[in-house]
Amino acid sequence: MLKLMKAITLSILTCMTLNSSPAAVVTWDNGGADLGLETPGNWNPDGAPSGGNDYVNSSGWVMDAVSSYNGGTFAGDSLSMTGTRWLRYNIDGASGNTYSYTINNLNVDNTGIQPAGLHYATVETVNFNGSWNMIGTGQANVRSWDSIGGDIININALLTGSGSLSLGQQGAGTTAGMIYNITNTSSTWDGSLHLAQGDVNTYEDSFLVSSALTLNGNVLTIADNGAAGSGVLDLNHNMTFRYANINGVTLETSNYTWSELDALGLGSYFLDNGGSLTIFGIPEPSTAGLLFVGA
Repeated sequence: MLKLMKAITLSILTCMTLNSSPAAVVTWDNGGADLGLETPGNWNPDGAPSGGNDYVNSSGWVMDAVSSYNGGTFAGDSLSMTGTRWLRYNIDGASGNTYSYTINNLNVDNTGIQPAGLHYATVETVNFNGSWNMIGTGQANVRSWDSIGGDIININALLTGSGSLSLGQQGAGTTAGMIYNITNTSSTWDGSLHLAQGDVNTYEDSFLVSSALTLNGNVLTIADNGAAGSGVLDLNHNMTFRYANINGVTLETSNYTWSELDALGLGSYFLDNGGSLTIFGIPEPSTAGLLFVGA
């Protein structure tokens, strides 16, 4: 009987040990024939992403989310991107198409998500699902290429962390009514929101950012690159930030309706949709430069 009890106890302890084993860390080495996340040769050790593994890219310049135009789901337990890395997604230019990309536990620190470089005069919808954690003092950059048709980018992922989120356009051209929607109301992200056109100043239109979150963040910056456009924030409820710089204008601590922002010459950077903007504290001069994210 004693031997039987020892055997049962040993079996239980063995199962507990197996079930509590940490996920294996797999690193990006860009050893495959392409840049695809799904390509086994791009990882060390080699193998297509699978559950039970945490995947890390701290060295590769760019990765492709999937090798097709149909969207997809990353199979690993997590994907961490640190440093100047870009995760690219594909669209095929067919008007009315919807593409959904799901990554659970995407950890981003000074990294970006952008299209693979296609320019189309069509209206397409891209859904980003799963969960994102904005970590560190870096920035998560989400970009769409100039889209004459006006793409819709839905960030449906659960957002956590205190890092910055930057939304804008990559490339020279027009945004023509492009819309970013931040939709997950369970998000606890409280970092900085930066709206900027991109890396060149030849834009003709603004883009709209609409958030279902009751944002309670650190810094709001909206940068106008001068040609004719900038990000436009949808005031669809009360949003609060500690600090705000709108095209070089620092807002005083107060609550602002759209009319009050317009009286300051800033109405074009916001959509009047019944909400307001509350600024609850301007940082000390020694920290303001660190908090502002430039265009």
